[in-house]
Amino acid sequence: WVVLQWQSMKAPSKNYKVAVYLLDGQGRLVGQVDKLLLSNYLEPTSFWQPDQLEMDYYTLPSMPATPPGEYTVAVAVYDADTGTRLRVPDAAAGTAPTSVSVGTLQVIRPLNPPQVEPMDRPPVGETKIAPGMQLLGYDVPARVASPGETVRIALYWQATEDLTHDYLASLQLRDEEGHIWLEQEGRPVDGTYPTTEWSEGEIIKDWHDIRLPPDTSPGSHELLLKIREKGEVVGGTTLGYLEMEGRPRVFSIPEIQYPMQMTLGAGVLFLGYDLMSDAAKPGDTLQLTLYWQALEEMAVSYTVFTHLLDAEEQVWGQMDSIPLRGEAPTTSWVAGEVITDPYEILADTEAPPD
Repeated sequence: WVVLQWQSMKAPSKNYKVAVYLLDGQGRLVGQVDKLLLSNYLEPTSFWQPDQLEMDYYTLPSMPATPPGEYTVAVAVYDADTGTRLRVPDAAAGTAPTSVSVGTLQVIRPLNPPQVEPMDRPPVGETKIAPGMQLLGYDVPARVASPGETVRIALYWQATEDLTHDYLASLQLRDEEGHIWLEQEGRPVDGTYPTTEWSEGEIIKDWHDIRLPPDTSPGSHELLLKIREKGEVVGGTTLGYLEMEGRPRVFSIPEIQYPMQMTLGAGVLFLGYDLMSDAAKPGDTLQLTLYWQALEEMAVSYTVFTHLLDAEEQVWGQMDSIPLRGEAPTTSWVAGEVITDPYEILADTEAPPD
């Protein structure tokens, strides 16, 4: 149970929903419940009065085979009609996230192994991948990816005995010519729940996020799983294929309407922008184009925030996005590349003249 208490600061004009969810140490979702925020009289928030105080109850599940460990409980509020999340201003940090952590939860080993339904399974007779451990199946939700993207893979393990082996799982990406583009190795569950702690019959869902190198060649690439103990390969299998679809890359700087250079961090050079018009009416859409140049490869995917602000810095329009409408995350940039990044900012219909 999660119990949340709410207070309206003013009379809300919209109906809101609440998402309560469970995150692992890498920010992966392992449980969630969503429902309409209601008063004790079952009234949605558009009927609430200023300073109204309410309490709401949520039953938060965790996904089957969630590994034992400590997880974060987070809360988000969003518009019931549009799905747009409310932001939580943090003046000290200078950010406005869309969720807030409300505590932690300890997940323990279940009394009985859960039922799991992997998206794919190994061939019959090939589930035993290493002594004392079998691979029940795996999820590879996206079989088409672009260089620089992060592909999320889930492996479903079952211990066939109380394990004393300290296994490492290695994921490789190999092209048709046999070239290995990446190899990522580590203990299961991000190193937080090693196989030496697994008990007979236990089933574990083990997530792995693999970042594809920005220069990965296009075409079909095989995804390989190998199990190692003390440096020796003791088992392995194939997890199928990923199709790499790279986007065209540009390394020449185009003509820019308003050129200006500013270095952001160590990896990004802002080159300037185009603005189709410097005047607009409430409800108009502003056409803005930003120009970036990558100075180095980046391991973090950044989001661009474009805001229309008045003199008091109140927001009257915004569009936030991963660059190029999500098609060019910063993790996919290579050194020297120039990214043309368009935005359409809708000016609020109630924006005052100024």
